[in-house]
Amino acid sequence: MTTYQYQKLTEPDAIRLILLPPSEALDNPLNCTLLHTSLAKCHNDLVDKYTALSYVWGDPARSHLIRVDDEAMYITGSLNSALRHLRDTHKTRMIWADAICINQDDIDERNQQVKQMGLVYQQANHTMIYLGEGTSETRAFLERLQSKSTIDHFASLSINVNLAGDTLDVEVEEAARAWILSRPWFKRVWILQELVLSQD
Repeated sequence: MTTYQYQKLTEPDAIRLILLPPSEALDNPLNCTLLHTSLAKCHNDLVDKYTALSYVWGDPARSHLIRVDDEAMYITGSLNSALRHLRDTHKTRMIWADAICINQDDIDERNQQVKQMGLVYQQANHTMIYLGEGTSETRAFLERLQSKSTIDHFASLSINVNLAGDTLDVEVEEAARAWILSRPWFKRVWILQELVLSQD
């Protein structure tokens, strides 16, 4: 299997986007295509919007295989998990994720792309925050959040808001909140830019 070779980005505002095909099973192999475009084209496109991924690299070892344009690329365990969870079951998703969309081995490109990351998040239709694999408590907690249609979802992450009510065990809620707020994502410097600039 040949290793993926990046094509040079030529336009000043050029970016790459991941076209992630659907999969019905989480453990199906990861495959994608890289789309070369520009921030200007993305801004002017009224139909096809991309999602930016905000996550923590974690262990820097690139030990997980993804096939990019039918060639091998190796990514971190954290990104592997995030992409598997972001896959839709029916439609292709367009995603920006730094470790794939930026040639990490090309320092000049990496420096240039980092300078425009604010615009990448600003122009994304959505920013998905991936905190990592959940626990039984976080699943129960998030299912409860989804079932309460009248809850203000932003306020629901405040430590002072009590969603337990009669149907969710207080210990489950406290364990879920502790797990969520202790994730390394909350300690990253970049999250300020990603949160402030993202539309959604």
